[in-house]
Amino acid sequence: MAKQGIVKATVMVIFFTTAANLFSYLFQLLMGRMLVPEDYGLLFSLLSLWNILALAASSFTLVVAKYSAAFIAKREEWRTGAMLKSGMEKSTLAGIAVFAALLLLSPFIGAFLHSTDPIYLPVLFLSAFTILLLPLFTGMLQGMERFFGYGVTVASGPFFRLAAAVLLVSAGFGILGGLLGTAISCFAGVALGFWFLKDVRREGEFRFSGFGSYSALVLFSTVLFSALCNIDVVLARHFLSAEQAGIYSMVAVLGRIIIYAPAGVVAVLFPLVASSHEKGEATGGKLAEALVAVAVISGAVTAVYFLFPVQIISLLFGSAYLPAAEYLAPYGAGMMFLSLIGVFYSYYLSKGSAGVAAALAFTTILQILLVVAFHDSAGEMVVVVLASNLAGLAVFGIVMAFPMAARRLRA
Repeated sequence: MAKQGIVKATVMVIFFTTAANLFSYLFQLLMGRMLVPEDYGLLFSLLSLWNILALAASSFTLVVAKYSAAFIAKREEWRTGAMLKSGMEKSTLAGIAVFAALLLLSPFIGAFLHSTDPIYLPVLFLSAFTILLLPLFTGMLQGMERFFGYGVTVASGPFFRLAAAVLLVSAGFGILGGLLGTAISCFAGVALGFWFLKDVRREGEFRFSGFGSYSALVLFSTVLFSALCNIDVVLARHFLSAEQAGIYSMVAVLGRIIIYAPAGVVAVLFPLVASSHEKGEATGGKLAEALVAVAVISGAVTAVYFLFPVQIISLLFGSAYLPAAEYLAPYGAGMMFLSLIGVFYSYYLSKGSAGVAAALAFTTILQILLVVAFHDSAGEMVVVVLASNLAGLAVFGIVMAFPMAARRLRA
């Protein structure tokens, strides 16, 4: 892709991912306004649990994107159609199996999250029917560099969730309305993804087993990264009081903006690095550019949180959440470190480097252990998130520096 095309694609993806993140943010904001803190805390913990599962499934997106990009680079476009055909068949069957398994686990998950209504989790888990179909479609669109279709599909889910949830909660469905909105959004995203790939000829046979060790690396790494992004909210619901968990959830919602804001940069980075790596081209420059861009974007949002925490919370969530003002800036700093970890995560996965899994495992395990040890208040958990993400970023720096030093010594 020419430099002008890269800039155009980056701007397009940033636009759509920004729109998606805006819709997600409005959903979280309006749910916070429409529900009392205790109900909001439960809703957000349930959705954070689902996000861990959905983001784990998104490892399929990265696998499909990498191989789609490789097929296009080698001018073997026919293989993308075979992959789409086989992927649709297997993803549908997998979705049915995942829904059945989650349904059996619902009583135990509900007890852990102190959820007393038995209908909440089954409704949320309706989304499991699309858990691999959506990553399949977005991965193909991303890998084939169909960034318009990719962007629209990515943005459609948060939009439909926002619209459906607001209508249902306004109609008196409460937490259930937010969960139904999530299920509706997943099916809408699948429909749009299918539409944008309707011209791909679904012919031939394709064996996903050939992905081998790379698939395992992507799955393991993505499970860890998704846990790192969401596990603190799930644990907050378990360890803190309902009111404190609601406060923590609000802080986490605002903190997520720092991850969402530069997401378009990371989305474009993956297929570009995968394609360049396949051709034997240097990729370090792309990593450096992405790190600078993400640092500037996430750093700007974090700075605003340091300067105006009370005003931001009052404006967006109301006075009921003002006790969280002191936590906003340090949590935002923790999310800034996590957004930079996300750049390394995408970069190393696009090259198939196993070091990414080790670094993520260290960071995730460290955060869980620290939360288990220090969870007396929302403020204590915020400090844990900040410290563990900073430690994880340092580990990624070491993972990057070690091979560079080794190459210099060999030279």
